Amino acid sequence: MRRRAVTGAVVDAIRSSGLRVVGLAGTIVTARLLSPYDFGLVAVGATVLTFGAYLDDGGVGIALIRRVEEPERAELQAVLALQLMLDVLLVLGIGLAMLPFGLMGRVTTVIVASLPFGALRAPGYIVYERRMLYRTLAVIDMGDTIVFYLWAITTIALGWGVWGLATAFAVRELTGTVLVLALLPDGRMLPRPSLAR
Repeated sequence: MRRRAVTGAVVDAIRSSGLRVVGLAGTIVTARLLSPYDFGLVAVGATVLTFGAYLDDGGVGIALIRRVEEPERAELQAVLALQLMLDVLLVLGIGLAMLPFGLMGRVTTVIVASLPFGALRAPGYIVYERRMLYRTLAVIDMGDTIVFYLWAITTIALGWGVWGLATAFAVRELTGTVLVLALLPDGRMLPRPSLAR
């Protein structure tokens, strides 16, 4: 267990460094391709997305990771249902609130619409974290980040402009979810709401 924790810390440090390098390079390229105004629109949307991601599971996922007992499948399904429900409500609420803000509102809504896609990987991430499978988490995080920037750069170069970068958020979440579901069969489940759980 101790060896796995030390290995996990090293892998996590390498993962963080790699993500920062890829993120910096991708941000430099996308910032050069977009106007400062368009890049600012995406920054507003990304800030709202970060706030939504903070709210979307209410800390339940973290509690299941830190808990001594292994979470039951029904608990993971209930967390998935809760997160999906909260994400859909957040997308609808933010979309309605952003309607009066024109292009900024539409870009923000498209970016925030990626939240439900990310919810689908929540059970897998909980299982991965509990099992300390940090190498696999690093592969998933690096994979979805690389796909994010490849999508953004390609679509911006094809003329999509700000929409190329805005849609990249959903593409990243879908990529990460597909990787989680492909690499961890235990993370594949349907949502099942349960107030008791």
